[in-house]
Amino acid sequence: MGVAPWSGMYIDMHQSRPFWRMRGREPGLLQGFAYGCVPWGFAVIDVPAGLKPDAEAFVPMQQHTPFTHHNGRTGDVGDVSMFIERVAELVEGHQEGVDRHPFPIVDGHREAGGDVGSDVLADVTHFSSRAHFCSHAHSVPQRGDLKVRPDSVDASHVTAVLAGRAPTRHPSTLMSGVLPSSVPARLAAALAVVQLSLLATLVTRQLRGAGSSNWDLGIFNNAVWSLAHGRTFMTYRGMDVLGHHFNLIFYAFAPFSWLGAGTLFLCLTQSVVLALGAIPAYLLGRDRLQSNAAGLVMCAVYLLHPAVTGLTWWMFHPEALAIPAVMLAWWAATAARWRLFAAAIAFALICREDVSLATAGIGLVLLFGSKWPNDGVFHSRSAKKAGVATLLVSALWYVGVTQVVMPSRLPTDEPYYVQDFFGNLGSTMPEVISTSLRHPGRALAGVQGMNGVSYAGRLLGPTGGLALLSPLSLIPALPQLAAATISNDPDSRQPWHHHAAIVTPFMIIAAVEGVRRWTNRPEKLRLALGWMLGWSLLSYLVLAPTPIGPLGGRWQGSTAKGAAVRAAAQQVSSTASVVATITPGNELTLRSHIYTWPAPWERWRRGWEGLDLPNPAVVDALVISRDEVAPKLQPLLARLTSPTGPFRITWERDGVLVAVRRQP
Repeated sequence: MGVAPWSGMYIDMHQSRPFWRMRGREPGLLQGFAYGCVPWGFAVIDVPAGLKPDAEAFVPMQQHTPFTHHNGRTGDVGDVSMFIERVAELVEGHQEGVDRHPFPIVDGHREAGGDVGSDVLADVTHFSSRAHFCSHAHSVPQRGDLKVRPDSVDASHVTAVLAGRAPTRHPSTLMSGVLPSSVPARLAAALAVVQLSLLATLVTRQLRGAGSSNWDLGIFNNAVWSLAHGRTFMTYRGMDVLGHHFNLIFYAFAPFSWLGAGTLFLCLTQSVVLALGAIPAYLLGRDRLQSNAAGLVMCAVYLLHPAVTGLTWWMFHPEALAIPAVMLAWWAATAARWRLFAAAIAFALICREDVSLATAGIGLVLLFGSKWPNDGVFHSRSAKKAGVATLLVSALWYVGVTQVVMPSRLPTDEPYYVQDFFGNLGSTMPEVISTSLRHPGRALAGVQGMNGVSYAGRLLGPTGGLALLSPLSLIPALPQLAAATISNDPDSRQPWHHHAAIVTPFMIIAAVEGVRRWTNRPEKLRLALGWMLGWSLLSYLVLAPTPIGPLGGRWQGSTAKGAAVRAAAQQVSSTASVVATITPGNELTLRSHIYTWPAPWERWRRGWEGLDLPNPAVVDALVISRDEVAPKLQPLLARLTSPTGPFRITWERDGVLVAVRRQP
């Protein structure tokens, strides 16, 4: 018996049918080894015809493994312990073959009729050359759990390939085996490039044409610039950067801010990251459903999801960057790629503080997922250890950030969004939770009747409702779903709203796991994938803000106002202290003092909570779009720019004006 650690050999699988019809013919277990995955160590036993190996040459086997196409139900083991190669007709599991021979002795007892026992699984294929395979090694049993030895083998030659224990060292590179290379994978990459090109074109036309009236975009741009220049307070929002949201990911953008990168850079980066989510979506479909074609379909389902296009229209939000990381973490856990899993979880955590609630849910699934009948997806001891670590880290992160770090940076005891989005239920988070539990009708007022039906349709439509087939996979999304449900902001219940961003990856994950759970035949798999793809296309056209859909009017090209805003921004010095309305203000946030109109003269609906407004004497210039000035604030603008007022209008075009402070 020879052991070849870290060795492997390429498998040339000749397909006699197109790839979309091969699932029923390819050996179910061998499919998982033809993707260029991580090579592990194997013990190889060559048995000449008619002879038996030495009685001491036992081969440790896995217990209670299912037959092919069992699709990983409860009790499955992620690893394959032995493959048998001989010149024969394709025979898998309990299928009958034309040259059936008495094969194994399990624990010293021959199975009736020489059939393969329930405790050992062998894939018998028509490969005629010896092959060393590579395995993801989800879980490997202890040696001595079960022993089997070949006996009375009449084939001309048998090669038994044994998957040994997972090596103590890890793959040489973190992303080894992650990037797939096959025809469906290339098609998936092409879809991602097409979607990225569309998103990049739309967001570039929007920002260079009409500009953006999304206040959040200017807030985040000012936050990144402030951190890049050693400041932690953003005057555009009137709040500490990390007190607003705990977005440590902003430090990664800081070097680009030194080079002058602004709102367009943030939005294009988000588009790239969202498009990269096609990789984990493909991997989930390919590996969990054991089909390259399924990987291609899940990639399309993800890219067509209204959230991908909608989040781009909603402009940059850091929590959107966590979507691919969450899907990658789930795939890495199913593949026992724990270093990659940890890296993905860490990236997700630094995007925003409440993402930790979702990662804590992933920890719960890892820890208790095997307890759920017919739905457990994680069974190994290493998965449980990872679940404990993920749950603890996520819980400590959320509590430490929301109860210690953020309050220390704010003048108020609660984050601003408690009052903004849940103010009708209470002024503190415990009060909001208490009111929701005692008065559920009040908390669910926004999703009652047809509103509730519409909300459920928007949520489940992109996957055709198949996400409901795996409720376990939806557990990590429950906190964000609950927050969106009771929020007094109706936009939070849109599938493309940034408040629902973290729900999106779990809808994709649950759809994959649900299909895997309920489709035990190729025909059912094709039906499920076709159903989901059809609903994805419909949801994309109806729910997503696409140029060809009913919401396409949300995207704008060049407008007179947009040109005027860009020209007005050129009239102001980069060091001047500026007050601006939102659209021109978003073009002026790369500075230390930029205030949102009407601050610092009056408080707006949000901004400077619990703080004194700055002295208006510090303001050097006004950049105002007249159509963004509320009627009740028109007198204030008129007074400031009157012949006797402190500011003199020096430039105005298409309703956009620039006024500078008069010299004494």
